[in-house]
Amino acid sequence: MNKNIKSLFLKDVYLFKNYKKTYIFTTFVFAIILFSRAVYGDVTYIGTLLFMLVFGTNSISTFSYDEMAKTERYLIGLTITRKEMVRAKYLFAIFVSLVATIVGMIVSFLATIIMFGKIPNLYFYFLFVLYAYLAISFLITTDVPCIYKWGTEKGRMQAIIIPIILTMILMLIGMIIYAVLKYYAIFDRQAVLKFLHNFAYPIPIILIIIMYYISYKISLRVFIKKDL
Repeated sequence: MNKNIKSLFLKDVYLFKNYKKTYIFTTFVFAIILFSRAVYGDVTYIGTLLFMLVFGTNSISTFSYDEMAKTERYLIGLTITRKEMVRAKYLFAIFVSLVATIVGMIVSFLATIIMFGKIPNLYFYFLFVLYAYLAISFLITTDVPCIYKWGTEKGRMQAIIIPIILTMILMLIGMIIYAVLKYYAIFDRQAVLKFLHNFAYPIPIILIIIMYYISYKISLRVFIKKDL
C-alpha cells in the first residue's frame, strides 16, 4: 500500500471514528437483542448474518461525505491519482465488511455459548459465513460502480435495482442450463453434489475475488471519465 492510498484509507477510518459512539451503542443494542433471542434457539447463524447486513456495507456512507465536501475535486489537485482514490475505496470497503463479519461472529458465538453452553458445527458455520460474505460482497461490488456513475443520490436507487436485475438474470441462466442438461440427460445430481461438497470453500472465495476485480475495473473506468 503506497503512501497516497494509505492516506485515503486513513481518511475514511477517521471519518468512521466520528461515529464510533453510534456504532458502539448499536453493537451493544444488537448484542442485547441476540442474547434475548438466544433463549428461544441458536442465534449463531442469523445473528452473524444480520450483523453483516447491518454493518458490512457501511463503507458506502463515505461516498456521501466525499460528495458533500467535494473531496474528490480537492484530491485531484494534489498528487493523488484517480486510480489510487478508487483503490483506497475498495480496500476500505473490504476492511469494513471483514470487521463487521468478525465482530458479528464473536457476538453471535458468545450469545450461543453463554445461553446454551455449546458451539455450532464449525465446518457448516464457517461455510455459512463465507457464503454470507459472498452476498455482502455482491451488494458492495454492485453499489460502488453505481455511485461512481450516478452519484450517491441517484446511485442508491440504481444500486437497488441493478443487483435485483443481475440476480434474476443469473437465476434465469441457471434454470436454462439446468433444463438443457436435464433434457439431454447430462445432469447428474450426485456428481453435482459431490463437486459442490469438494469445492464448497474455494467457490465463494474465487467468486468474491472475481466480483471485486470486475467491479474495481468498472469503477476505475467510470471514474477516470468522470468530470469533476
